[in-house]
Amino acid sequence: MSKKMFFRAILSFFVIFLLIAGPLHAVGNIHYGQIQIDPYFNLRQEYRSNIYLTADNETDDFITFFTPGVRFYLPNPNGDAELDYHADLLSYWDDDKNNTQRQFLNFKGDWQIGKQYNFLLEDMFESTDDPATSELTSRESRIRNRFNTAFSWQGRRTGVEGGFTSIRDDYELSNQLDRIENFFTVIGSYRIFPKTNGIIQYRYGEIKYDEKTLKRDSSYHEVTAGASGTFSPRVTGELRAGFQWRDYEDILKKDFNGAVIYASITHQLNPRVQTTVALEKGVQEATFAASNYYNYIRFGLNYRHMMGRKQILKAGIGYERDDFPQATRADNIWDLILGWDYNIQPWITTGIGYRFRNRESSFVPVDYDYADHIIDLHGNLAF
Repeated sequence: MSKKMFFRAILSFFVIFLLIAGPLHAVGNIHYGQIQIDPYFNLRQEYRSNIYLTADNETDDFITFFTPGVRFYLPNPNGDAELDYHADLLSYWDDDKNNTQRQFLNFKGDWQIGKQYNFLLEDMFESTDDPATSELTSRESRIRNRFNTAFSWQGRRTGVEGGFTSIRDDYELSNQLDRIENFFTVIGSYRIFPKTNGIIQYRYGEIKYDEKTLKRDSSYHEVTAGASGTFSPRVTGELRAGFQWRDYEDILKKDFNGAVIYASITHQLNPRVQTTVALEKGVQEATFAASNYYNYIRFGLNYRHMMGRKQILKAGIGYERDDFPQATRADNIWDLILGWDYNIQPWITTGIGYRFRNRESSFVPVDYDYADHIIDLHGNLAF
């Protein structure tokens, strides 16, 4: 990609953004009765050095993201309900055969019932159509829907929560991957300090595939324990660890029995500086070769610094290791993220970001290594 084309991308982004944002002023929210309506528009110009995530013969390109959306919000003294729709329209400058769109529809309702009870209801729908890469061997359209509901009771020191979650994946071409995962969760908590709870969680889940000939159906039990809340005046978060037992229908497939960890800790150095450390260890359904799952460990460190009232600096590093026990494959994935955001007005923001992602894979028959540099300029308008 030539420097001339690179600067053309930067210039076109800011010209379009300023033409749209310049004449605007704070117009307030649109209301229909008690319903608050917030239209918004995101524009992002992205450069990627390796759009197909290949080890050699990398192909770079500029990608323009247009994201129109609208949010409906219904406030209530006992809770809130929110419905959000937005679409990502992707336009590739060179390889326009990769042009695609993604649509999202999310609902969330959270209501307080009396003084001790709470009810949560949410549904997240997404429809995607992604071009082929070294991870996705052919262009694939997918619909995913995640439904979640929970009911909780909170006493003076003890609390109980029960919930049900259903996740449905429906592929247009890869029908053998169509599946539904249902799981029930029960959480018990006890206040050990004024703002800190000890917690124990049990989860039972079932994963069922539409193509029964694969014999990939499974069920699992997971028990974790830990603490959540405020650990010190500047430290908040959650720490849980435990064990999962996952049994697969096919007796020739390897079952999973191992430790799981979920941890996220945020340190607020001062009102402007915040650092978050996250660690997760678990198991994930696999779509690679004959593997029915892979083990993963993920670590992340993120830094956020507010510069004055309008500027935010962001930085982060991440590491993930994926082990496929039924294949001679292990992946090491590194991420580096840098960013700067500027809030021109409460309803107008812009910024620039950089991300470097690198994967090293031990799989021998195919080279799954890749490196990808991503630079993006972005802007957001809300009405």
